[in-house]
Amino acid sequence: MLQQQLDFSVLPKVWKHTIIIPIPKPNKDKTKLTSYRPIALISVFCKIFERILAHRITHFLTSQKKLNPNQHGFLPFRDNHTAIYKIYSAISEARKHKKNFVAVSLDIKSAYDSVHVDDLILKCLQLGISGKVTKWMHHFLQERSFQIKWPPQGHIFFRCDGLHDPEVP
Repeated sequence: MLQQQLDFSVLPKVWKHTIIIPIPKPNKDKTKLTSYRPIALISVFCKIFERILAHRITHFLTSQKKLNPNQHGFLPFRDNHTAIYKIYSAISEARKHKKNFVAVSLDIKSAYDSVHVDDLILKCLQLGISGKVTKWMHHFLQERSFQIKWPPQGHIFFRCDGLHDPEVP
């Protein structure tokens, strides 16, 4: 079934629909949106397929050395701890040789929400990810919908093209 999804890029509508349930954070002002943690309910089959595809893409990008060696997020065996260790080592090395060390770290708020689907597909093609995978991704990211259960007994329905982060209701 999952191979057919990739082969034909025909996705069930339910795979493109997300239900978001805002859960109140403990000891926070319930009148503010930032006091809620959004929980996204997504099709289990879709989630499994996304993980398989993400694993294949990550394997391709790492095995073909298509990523910057300083990339630490979203990669196996590279996380914030390896990034901190690398920075610590660079600082130690600079101090040892009596040199300065300058570092810049970016955490762009809501960067995920501002990704344009066509630009993402173009970047995939430039990195050598093509064929069925990019076609599937393009179809998957088009005409997505989500609804927010707010208040808990009601629904607010949205439709969007492109990416939407379940972390931001």
